[in-house]
Amino acid sequence: MRIAKRALGRIIAIYITVMLILVLTAGITANHLLKERAKDLAAYGIGMKNPVLYEQIKREAAKEGVEPWEYIYEHFLLEKYGLSKNPFLMGIQLLLNKGEPLKTQIDKRKERELSLSRATLVTLTVMLSSVALIVVFGVIFGMKLANHPRLLEIIEGITRLFNGLPSWWIGVLLIVIFAVKLNVLPTGGLFTPKPLYGVTYVVDLIKHLVLPIMTLFLVFIWEFMSIVARETQKEMYQPYIQTERAKGIPEKVIYRKHILRNIGIVLSSFTAQKFMEMFTDYLVIDYLFGLMGLGLVLKNSFVREIIPNVGVSITFNFYLFFATTLIIATISFGVSLFLEFLKGVIDPRVS
Repeated sequence: MRIAKRALGRIIAIYITVMLILVLTAGITANHLLKERAKDLAAYGIGMKNPVLYEQIKREAAKEGVEPWEYIYEHFLLEKYGLSKNPFLMGIQLLLNKGEPLKTQIDKRKERELSLSRATLVTLTVMLSSVALIVVFGVIFGMKLANHPRLLEIIEGITRLFNGLPSWWIGVLLIVIFAVKLNVLPTGGLFTPKPLYGVTYVVDLIKHLVLPIMTLFLVFIWEFMSIVARETQKEMYQPYIQTERAKGIPEKVIYRKHILRNIGIVLSSFTAQKFMEMFTDYLVIDYLFGLMGLGLVLKNSFVREIIPNVGVSITFNFYLFFATTLIIATISFGVSLFLEFLKGVIDPRVS
């Protein structure tokens, strides 16, 4: 097996660049939020609740030639939590879970639901299961479609239809059919409230994952089949295929040994491209089905509260948002890296 070193180097360089931008953005955002927090403390927190302390802060701020909120920012927030004023270093510190002054208070029930490790595991399970099913069924039926041009045109029409439909709409339709009308699958969640153990627990978990996986499957399978069929048609009439047929090589062997191998490069690139597109759909599907994956975590990074006599307040949970973004970028990097290795296995010429 040979490795496509240039392609791998390019992917690693892109990942490092994305990480640097993400960390810097996190630091700049955190710096801004901390300054806003310091202003609020000066005006409404310390200023109103502890006037004596606020007068002392004003005197110390005057000695340093800064505003009271700037003094609070440097001495009450940065020094207390050991944060650097450098945006890049601050971004690293806060992503390492040192962002206590920026965290939104979350009730115990939500805190239990927002476990990043469990959310990542759920996300990987649903995403990788969906991709595996799409690739397997797409290759099997796509190669068969190559010999049926009229049926392929119908599938391409269905592809355009599903590309135009929101993924959440398909999810709602599946819930209505299988959960409400037929009552054979649960509407959402990861497991039933009653305690289950052993095989029963596994079966129950699978039943809860069927509809989310089916939703992603139905959204992307048609386009994958169409790509496989079109690429197969290109290869079917190549001279080397005709030569193999003239030798009496069985069709199954030709398809498996030659055609599938040659279209594998295109399919791996297409899979990498569609994986990120699928990820955006998954974030919506995750929240729709209540899977407690990264979609729910990302949604809860923006906390909506109704405050009497004030109105609706939306609070940004810094740590949840940037930690989730970091995990998504890392998962995408891992998948891209794996597919580049796979290209080297399928065809050593790519290196």
